[in-house]
Amino acid sequence: MMILTTNVKAVSKATIKNYTRIYMASKYKWGKKEFDALNKLIKKESNWNYKSVNKRSGACGLFQAYPCNKMKYYGKDYRTNYKTQVKWGLNYIKKRYKTPSKAWKFWLKHHWY
Repeated sequence: MMILTTNVKAVSKATIKNYTRIYMASKYKWGKKEFDALNKLIKKESNWNYKSVNKRSGACGLFQAYPCNKMKYYGKDYRTNYKTQVKWGLNYIKKRYKTPSKAWKFWLKHHWY
């Protein structure tokens, strides 16, 4: 039997946070205040683990997308690529809440967003 392995290198939380900070500043013009709110939100949802899966609901990724496959419109690699997840998640927040601060405020009231 042949076992196939992939050379998927682990990505650090610091790398993901840095990418997110740069992307949100360039794409949405969100600065430190919005990153701080997003950081709190993502810590609660996935603790910056892009491989995170909720065993009960099936929500996945940094932003705990549910259903998980809704991120596929941003790339087929949505389960393994933190950049795909960041692009999807920030767009979701922009469309639904306008800013990460408003998403975090909603999360504090409901414990979901």
